[in-house]
Amino acid sequence: MNTMHRGLKCSQATLADFTSIWNEIIVMLGIKVSDANVSEHRDNLRALSAFMSREYPHLTLDEIRQAYTAGVTRKLGIEMYAELNARQVGNVIDAFMIWRRRELHEEIQSQRLLSLPETPQPTPEELERKMVELFRFAWKAIEVKGSYIDFGNHIYDWLDSKGLIPFSDSRKWEFVRDAEKRLKAELTAEGSKGFAQEHKAARRLAEVMAKVTDFNDHDADTKARIRVKAKQIAFVTLIKEQQQLEVHPDEFLQL
Repeated sequence: MNTMHRGLKCSQATLADFTSIWNEIIVMLGIKVSDANVSEHRDNLRALSAFMSREYPHLTLDEIRQAYTAGVTRKLGIEMYAELNARQVGNVIDAFMIWRRRELHEEIQSQRLLSLPETPQPTPEELERKMVELFRFAWKAIEVKGSYIDFGNHIYDWLDSKGLIPFSDSRKWEFVRDAEKRLKAELTAEGSKGFAQEHKAARRLAEVMAKVTDFNDHDADTKARIRVKAKQIAFVTLIKEQQQLEVHPDEFLQL
């Protein structure tokens, strides 16, 4: 792909820009277009380009290429069909976001847990660069999909350590109460799925939570789970509020 296209967002791309990336993906997927279907094929690509501009305005053309490259190299865990339409592109983008998030979180976790003497320890600078990369990815995921799960609260805790969590104590307690309600609902839903041990355990915990009226009366494990979810909710809320103000991720990080 032409390097000038790498940072080009779908909302900014011309039909010629989209055609360039679609042609590359067509080769990846091994799609064959007969002479009789050329006109219909071009119409479909034109409609698909308009769809991407409308539904994924913040996604870049290079990220589309990365998603399909990951898909055809069997990293996404989904079937890659020899077709190019809105449904298939959406599936590939969703799977890519999930895979990339998992990859970045695992890299952060492995760097934090390295303890063997013979294993080179990441420098603070290396860990900081990786956190910035993860933060930018999370920002993009929220911008594109409207949601993100900050597993282990890595990003939230990192931002908090830098003094970049602006919420007051009363606002944080709102997130805790919201997290408590969501966890209870999730456990109730999980408990209703069957009679396996995990379903029974979920039902029991949901019943216990229903009887608790004060956060401090929860057991230590339940409080920890609520806190994790509260931070996840707070993180997504923070990023959405910053995006509404049209703040750039690096501007937020004060880079």
